[in-house]
Amino acid sequence: MRSTRVVAGLIVLMAAVVGGVVADRAMVHATTVDTEVTGALRQDTEGPVVIDDGVTAYTVVGGMDFTPFLGQTVVLDGGLDQQTLYVRALTLGAIHLQDQQDGTFTMDTAGTVEQIRDGFQMTVEGIEFTLDGDGLDQVVGQTVQVDGELIGNYLTVTAMHPL
Repeated sequence: MRSTRVVAGLIVLMAAVVGGVVADRAMVHATTVDTEVTGALRQDTEGPVVIDDGVTAYTVVGGMDFTPFLGQTVVLDGGLDQQTLYVRALTLGAIHLQDQQDGTFTMDTAGTVEQIRDGFQMTVEGIEFTLDGDGLDQVVGQTVQVDGELIGNYLTVTAMHPL
C-alpha cells in the first residue's frame, strides 16, 4: 500500500515537472514572422531604438549600430515577434545593409570618395562614412560603388568599382 502511494506520488511529481518544462519551453519559444517595416528610426526615451511606421512603434534589435540612421526613414527587413523587430537588413535610399549572421553587417552603396585630414570619407543619404581600404587615394573625387563591413559610421571597404 505504501509503495503504491509512493509510486503514484512520483508519477504525479514527474508529470508536474515534465508539464512545467514543456509549458516553460512553450512560453519561451519565439516564433517570428518575416516582415518589412518602413518608418522613422528613433531612440526611445527608455533607451532602445524603435522604428515607427505611423501606426506602431517596434523595438529594433540587431547586430548593428543604428545610431547613424536615427531620424531617418528606413526600410527594415527582419523577423517580427510581438512588438520586437529582429533586423536582418536595412535600406535607406542608396544604402543597403545585410546581416551576415556572424556579428557583421555588410554594406553596399555608391558615393563620391573625399579625402579628409586623417583619411577618406563618403557622404551617402546625408550620412558621413569614414572609409578604410586599399586604393581609396586613387579614386578621390570619383563616384564609386563600394562594398564593405560597417561598424557605426566606419566602413572597411572590401570591393570598389568606379561608376
